[in-house]
Amino acid sequence: MYELNAIKKVLGYDYKFHQTKTIEEVKKILETGEMDGNDTTPFVLEVGNLDIEINIKNFGMGVITENSIETEPLSLEYFCCVRINGEWESLESIPCTVDLDVSDIETEMYRVLEKFAELRGLSFFAENDHINPDRPRLDEKHFNFEDAESEFESEDDMEI
Repeated sequence: MYELNAIKKVLGYDYKFHQTKTIEEVKKILETGEMDGNDTTPFVLEVGNLDIEINIKNFGMGVITENSIETEPLSLEYFCCVRINGEWESLESIPCTVDLDVSDIETEMYRVLEKFAELRGLSFFAENDHINPDRPRLDEKHFNFEDAESEFESEDDMEI
């Protein structure tokens, strides 16, 4: 749809990337299960009226078994919010694996958000106040970037 530098230029102040932890710090949290403070959203990208977050999932959650409490391993998830009537509202998790082994996490987040917006019929530019909360949810097959032929007629259509 839109090249990243072009969207930054068009949106100006409505394009923001926030990072509270480095990729290395997030990887260490996932490995050790230990986290200082309660910042579970280390990366947020706001693109106009949509945002995408990378959240540390299951932080502090435990599963009670017969003899103990087993802590579930921490994982990462993408989550999308939408601006409706000027306020940010949670929309849904994006069923796409978060890959921290990329050259630029901001570009990767934009790529996932752009794909999600396209599949959902959402816009970076217009307030999305028409969203139907009962719409069917997407699943991981929609985000198989390697198998683009199944969703697009050609690689030119992808613009990823």
